[in-house]
Amino acid sequence: MNKCKLITEGKSESICGKDMCCNFCESPCDKKCDKDSKTCGYLSDTNETTDGAVVNKSVDAFLKTNEDTLREIRDFEIQLTKLTEQKTILKEKLLKAMQEFNIKSFQNDYIKLTYIAPTTRESIDSKALKANEPEIAKKYLRVSEVKASVKVEVK
Repeated sequence: MNKCKLITEGKSESICGKDMCCNFCESPCDKKCDKDSKTCGYLSDTNETTDGAVVNKSVDAFLKTNEDTLREIRDFEIQLTKLTEQKTILKEKLLKAMQEFNIKSFQNDYIKLTYIAPTTRESIDSKALKANEPEIAKKYLRVSEVKASVKVEVK
C-alpha cells in the first residue's frame, strides 16, 4: 500500500482520514486528492505488504542495481574469514616453533619474523572513569572525526 509522505511523517492527515495515498485508494470518494502521485512529491517511498511488513522502494532499487556487488562482497568476506583463520593457525605454529627453538627473530629473502614475548598492558577503564569522575573524564576527552564507512557482516 502506498502512503502519503504527509501521513507517514505525521505532519498531516489525508483528506478523508484514510492512511494511504488517494491515488491508490479503490474506494469511491468525492474528497480524493487531485494531485498526480508521480509528480505531487507527497508519495511515500514505502509500501506495506499483505503481511504488514513495510518495504522501502529505495532499498528495492538499491538491491536491484547492486546485486552483483553484494554477492561479490559476501564471497570476499567468506574467503577473508577462511584466510584469516588459516593465518592465525600458521602464526600459532610459528610462535610455538620459535619458542621451542628460542628464536627471537628470523629473516630470509621473503619473510621476517619477530618473537614478541608475553607482557602486561596498562590502560584506563574509561567506563569507570566516566562513571566515577565525569569531570576528569570530560577534561581529557578527545574527539576525532570518523569518516563514513560500510560495515559488512556475512550471515
